Amino acid sequence: MKCGSTLLLKGAKVVLLAAVTITLFSFGGWGSALAWAASGTQAIKASDFLDSLGAVTHIIQGIDSVTGVQAGIRYLGIRNIRDDGTTNRRLIDALCDIHLATGVMVDELPLSGNLTDTQKQAADTLFRQQASTAAQPRTRR
Repeated sequence: MKCGSTLLLKGAKVVLLAAVTITLFSFGGWGSALAWAASGTQAIKASDFLDSLGAVTHIIQGIDSVTGVQAGIRYLGIRNIRDDGTTNRRLIDALCDIHLATGVMVDELPLSGNLTDTQKQAADTLFRQQASTAAQPRTRR
């Protein structure tokens, strides 16, 4: 059985290749795509393109590993991931670890599809985290 990061990388390559192929041939092939670009279409920076991409991960479901997702993010250069929402502190920490290691932004889906409950849970978690951080003694460097 293949690990989650291998599937993420292979799947991303296939999706990207399919999207490019469909886009180019929908405009009449390579020559047409080049003519279209030469006719005034504004190119965008690679950085802006990467900002527009994201990937769905499966950390919460237990399918993907933190290290596998981090490797996939670094390989693809994506800056956004999405996973299911959770109240499990260990899984929230895993998503935070991914963010800290890669800088990727994490978007969690609403818990059981309920946005109001998810917003309340997120606010409670943030409040507890701030209170915990404030209670810790500060050390001088």
